Amino acid sequence: MEFPFLSSDRIRPKHLIVGAEGEDLAVAYVRSIGYSVWHRNVRQGKDEIDIIAWDPDDKVLVFVEVKARTEKTREGFHPEKAATEDKRVKLRRAVRRWVAAHNYDGGYRIDLICVQQKKIMNHFKELNWDLPKQSISWP
Repeated sequence: MEFPFLSSDRIRPKHLIVGAEGEDLAVAYVRSIGYSVWHRNVRQGKDEIDIIAWDPDDKVLVFVEVKARTEKTREGFHPEKAATEDKRVKLRRAVRRWVAAHNYDGGYRIDLICVQQKKIMNHFKELNWDLPKQSISWP
């Protein structure tokens, strides 16, 4: 028996739909620049890594955080500001757990991809996610 009124898009909150669409765009983007996508939406305890990809130019594993927005706010569009200290702590923890769980001993970095209105707006490579709260300076 089907229940069309229970379609996944109707019961999922808008921010989850926007996030999933943003991640789909980010995956297509990283593939277009030559990365191999290894995993998506990897759970490490309570934390999540949006995309794990291989950068063949730098020969490093890339843990990608995707921030997506559908429209500008009054302050303008700054998805990188959504990468709060709490989010950075969780992402660092997830990355470290993944590295340990997979005995990965190669190089890696953490990138941020910003999506606005279904377009890739920025790709910040090798963010320093270890900056203390008071000295945050985004590119």
